[in-house]
Amino acid sequence: MSLPNLSQQWYGACQLVVALCFAPILIGQTPPSISHSSKTSSRPVETKAEHVGTSNQIVELRQDQMERLIQQLKSDKPRLGPFELSDLAGLLAVLLAAVAIYVTWFIAHTQTTINARQTAVNLHSELYGVENYIHVVAPAAGVRSKWFYLQEPQRSQYRQEVIKGWAHYADDPANIKRYAPELSAGTDLSAMHFREQGTRQSLTEHQSLSAFLHFWSNLAVLIDKGLADRSISVSLFADAYKYNLEFIGQLRKSVVNGLGKNDVRPAWMANTESLEKVLYGGTATTIDSTNPVADHPR
Repeated sequence: MSLPNLSQQWYGACQLVVALCFAPILIGQTPPSISHSSKTSSRPVETKAEHVGTSNQIVELRQDQMERLIQQLKSDKPRLGPFELSDLAGLLAVLLAAVAIYVTWFIAHTQTTINARQTAVNLHSELYGVENYIHVVAPAAGVRSKWFYLQEPQRSQYRQEVIKGWAHYADDPANIKRYAPELSAGTDLSAMHFREQGTRQSLTEHQSLSAFLHFWSNLAVLIDKGLADRSISVSLFADAYKYNLEFIGQLRKSVVNGLGKNDVRPAWMANTESLEKVLYGGTATTIDSTNPVADHPR
């Protein structure tokens, strides 16, 4: 037997063995269809994708963000981060309004401060103006000198007359003589009141003293209301008022003691007390009535 024939015999024997062993399996099976094989072959890929579980979620998340962005662009309320632009615009308007209010307040406060300082300076100029000095300051200084230095019993009598300028005694018919002139018979009262020009060239002592006290009372009110600068007022008026500190203090006490039940308490009494606290702090320190400066007309 030659070698080629032997090879062919072995090859045929192998085919017979394979046919006998695998014939039942091959007979019971049918070749899978192309569609079925494609399904079975694609199933592991799909399972793998589902097993990973992140790519689909990322795609869905991005789609959700895109949908919300589209809805936001379609709406009339654009947003900047977590805030709507309309809310930010409203907040900005409130901030601008607050800034405008503060600027307005600052300008008004500055102008008020300037006006208060100027008022204090103007009052100081008024106090020592020539006309005021002649008709008010100097006569008030004369009253102060008599109050302290007249000999008794004239000093006590004089003080009683000064006090009666505010402590009006309703039962004293002589009060009319203190404020009204004696009129002769046949005087034309209408002409005197409406047509005749006044002939008085100066003030009485009581009128000058009243004007003097009114000045200090007015200063106290202006300082209290913030219309006159407190610091500048202290610098300008503390020295001038100190000349009258003891006199005005004694005058207040005397007027209080002389007031009747129906008498009105003069405003200058409380106001001068308030002014003394401003000028000297707390309780004003009185000066000795025998101090030579009390004679000074300041």
